[in-house]
Amino acid sequence: MISAQLIEGVKEWESIARALLSEPNHGIPTIWEVNKSGRRKQDKENFEAQLEAESVRTANLRRAVITVQMIETEAKGAELSNDQVLRLGEERLALWVKLTEMSIKKYWEKLNVVEGQSPGKVVMWQAWKSFSRMHEIVHRRDGASPVCTKSEALEIIGSYLAKTK
Repeated sequence: MISAQLIEGVKEWESIARALLSEPNHGIPTIWEVNKSGRRKQDKENFEAQLEAESVRTANLRRAVITVQMIETEAKGAELSNDQVLRLGEERLALWVKLTEMSIKKYWEKLNVVEGQSPGKVVMWQAWKSFSRMHEIVHRRDGASPVCTKSEALEIIGSYLAKTK
C-alpha cells in the first residue's frame, strides 16, 4: 500500500523536477556562466547569509557608556584582593607560620619523640615528610648507614636549610 504522504511527496518532487528540466541545459550552468558569475559565487552567498544571521543575532545588543564616576563607585565597593593574608584563610596562614618555624634548626632540636622510637629516625622521617625536595639537595654517599642519632639528623637538616635559604 502506498501512503498519502508518499503520494503528496511524489507530486511535490514532480513539480520540482519539471521546473528544473524546463530550464536551459536542465538547470546545469555552462562553463561560460560559471566564469561569468565567478567560481566562488556559492561561497559569497554563504558568507552573506552568515553575516545576515549574525546581524540578526546582534541587533538587540547594546553597549553601555562607562563613565569615570561608575568606575570609581565600583572600585570603592570592591574588596581588595592583592593582600595575600585576606585571601589565604586561617588554615593556609597557619601552614605558612608552621613552615616558617620549621625552616629554623631549633624547631628540629625541640621536636618531641615518643619513647621507644629512635630520635634520629623520627626527626628524619618528619623532615622527609615536610621537605619533599630534600633528597634533591642533600646527597649522601652510596652505602651510607641509616641515620640513628638525633645529632646526625640535625646535621643533615641543617645543611638542607642552609642550602635552601
